[in-house]
Amino acid sequence: MDWETLTLKKINAVKVLGQTIKVIHRKPKKESYGEYDCAKREIHLNDNLKGMFAIRVLLHEMQHAALRLAGVDYHISEATEEQICTLTESTGIEVMGLLFDLVEEIDG
Repeated sequence: MDWETLTLKKINAVKVLGQTIKVIHRKPKKESYGEYDCAKREIHLNDNLKGMFAIRVLLHEMQHAALRLAGVDYHISEATEEQICTLTESTGIEVMGLLFDLVEEIDG
């Protein structure tokens, strides 16, 4: 798989804590790469994102959705929420790498 050219444009929904969250691809915004709209249960992603960066942004926004759906975002500061989402996006990439390695070992 060519990670550098990977795009997420075919992803139109994700599951977060059992809930379906729509993924909307939009024109790029300078102030953000992605956003979670809790009122509409939508993740909005810049449509020019590629590669692992695109995956990281999606994971980050999925974590915002998870915090909201779990009801814990009301009890933490915005800065703490961003730290949690950034940590999760980083560890999520590592976990995905381990899973891909396992699949290659089993299939290989």
